[in-house]
Amino acid sequence: MITLKYKVVWPLHLLFNPTALNDYNTLFRFLLRVKKTQIDLWNLWSEHMQHKNIDIGVIQLRNNLVFIVDNLQYYLQVDVMESQYTVMEASMKNTRNFEDIQKAHSVFLANVMSQTFLLGNGTGKKNPVNKLIHLLLRLCDDFILQASMWEVGNLLLTEKEELETLCETLDSVMNWLTKTLNRVRAQPSGEHLARLLLRLDFNRWFSKKV
Repeated sequence: MITLKYKVVWPLHLLFNPTALNDYNTLFRFLLRVKKTQIDLWNLWSEHMQHKNIDIGVIQLRNNLVFIVDNLQYYLQVDVMESQYTVMEASMKNTRNFEDIQKAHSVFLANVMSQTFLLGNGTGKKNPVNKLIHLLLRLCDDFILQASMWEVGNLLLTEKEELETLCETLDSVMNWLTKTLNRVRAQPSGEHLARLLLRLDFNRWFSKKV
């Protein structure tokens, strides 16, 4: 529900028009969502460090989710945002033509929206990768909530069943993410999904389960 409000002064309104500002809000909400999940997972890790004995299944799932979200965050921040900003900045420094600046900004925003999988498929439907990322984030939320209520050193039978369900859900989502790579490889964001999956699955830990 977070929305950023901008006071755009002349002549920047030529760059930051209502459509661009809407895209920025979509982008920032997504980035904040990922960052909040990352912080919550590391806070959970810090809380777990106060316990001497923790169920190995809890540790493994927590570590897997931390690994996934950390690499997702790195991809978004470094592979997408910083990389595309550097390209835009170089283009702007090499011109005195305002139309070239407009074009460089438009290309930057279009590439960022594409590479963060926030662009739909043109029919009003969300990017399938975006859906899977949000499923992962909701899974993290569920795990953080459940783990905060568990006696992590001595899980009850019902809690072990909840943990098993969470692990199965993670395997299922990563399974679909791996399959989606093969299905959308030829689409505009396919190469970026491949880069993301390279970070998430560099040792084929998840894809070997498929």
